[in-house]
Amino acid sequence: GLDRRLKKAADFARFAGCKAQVRLRHPVNGRRNFVGTVRAVDGDRVEFDFDGGRLDFALADLDRARLVPKP
Repeated sequence: GLDRRLKKAADFARFAGCKAQVRLRHPVNGRRNFVGTVRAVDGDRVEFDFDGGRLDFALADLDRARLVPKP
């Protein structure tokens, strides 16, 4: 589907460069929800660009992630 769920490192690697919505288990700088672009995957770590900067999180910290459909 257009709003495909992302769970594994392979999912994030496959959709690198795509826009996604990410929700983390624990807040980072007071936020848990981010919308931005998947940059890269290194082992179990994901690099993610969003409007406020760059986020680097472990897959273990991920609560939910989905692709954002293009209009």
